[in-house]
Amino acid sequence: IIAEDVMKQHFRDYTGGLYLRPEVEVVADEGRSYIRSSSQRYDSIQATLVDTWAATAAGAFTLSENTLYTREAFRDYLEHLSPRGVLTMTRWTTRPPREFLRLLVLGRAALEDFGVAGDQQRRHFYVAADARMATFLLKRTPLTAEEVERLDRYVQQSGLRRLYSPFGDDRNPYAAFLEQADWQQRVAAAALDLSPPSDDRPFFFYTVKPAHALSVIDDWRRLTRDNLGLLILLILLGLVLTLVVLFFVLPLFVFRRDVLRGDRLGKARFLAYFVALGAGFITVEIALMQKFILFLGHPTYALVVVLFALLIFSGIGSYRCRNIAVERITATIVRNLLFLAGLVLLYLFLLSPLFDALVTLPRVVRIPLAVLL
Repeated sequence: IIAEDVMKQHFRDYTGGLYLRPEVEVVADEGRSYIRSSSQRYDSIQATLVDTWAATAAGAFTLSENTLYTREAFRDYLEHLSPRGVLTMTRWTTRPPREFLRLLVLGRAALEDFGVAGDQQRRHFYVAADARMATFLLKRTPLTAEEVERLDRYVQQSGLRRLYSPFGDDRNPYAAFLEQADWQQRVAAAALDLSPPSDDRPFFFYTVKPAHALSVIDDWRRLTRDNLGLLILLILLGLVLTLVVLFFVLPLFVFRRDVLRGDRLGKARFLAYFVALGAGFITVEIALMQKFILFLGHPTYALVVVLFALLIFSGIGSYRCRNIAVERITATIVRNLLFLAGLVLLYLFLLSPLFDALVTLPRVVRIPLAVLL
């Protein structure tokens, strides 16, 4: 809609026909997936407020997955920059520093993965801001004095303010963080969780440390749009547990107490098996959906393909269970569970390198491969 309707039609004259120029190629795709599958090198990779707070009212934004802002994503960006290339991102500045500082943490973590020493990482950054937002430039190679001078001149002409320059003496939390050689020490000492999110934990906007997770219940002053989702999650958990007691446990004790008599241990084992089966299915399903986003390129594809495959093959497995003799059920269950546990363990180590190797294939090929996996 933005590319075709807004930029090419309604705002075509306002933007000078930018999207219609012959040297411009417009691609509508998920940014991280496009970069990963590209073999090109770029002088600039840029993302300015590519998220929306529209889901904030429901508290969903806090706990939403975002693979644009992970340590592995920043490595992808840097790997696809030319030697003079620059990664630039813009986000809101808040008090206490939260979002933007975590962006800088991600940048430093990615540089560390590329072998840049902690005391040298500051030479790769430049930061400027207006009253509400800040933008950082992360260059793959160290910034030169001439480049910084040009940036300073532009910032001054544009009415912005410089927050950090590798050749300046700026005084603010962002500059102090970039000047500190051991960034991990600063992250560990922070009251908020500023550790770099990973593809296995891609919750960039969630900054509540585990030790403080329950404090939002009794301290309403901690409720902001950045942790509102946590409170709603805890409320939903309480509601679900209440409904389970009301509609499953209570009726059993009130109307079918006869079912509870005799062989209680056997019945408890039977119930525990199916509780574990349901919990395991949901856990694996959610993890696969999140993981396959990186391979298929968009949450919509991951949801449809993973859910379709799991339900189809689970249905086939259930159908084939008719042919298992009663005396073989226990042995079959043990064998299948051991096989499944081994496969899940194998996937922990196998999927990421496999996705990296196959991500350049066309999506029409990746989808059947995802179903097979």
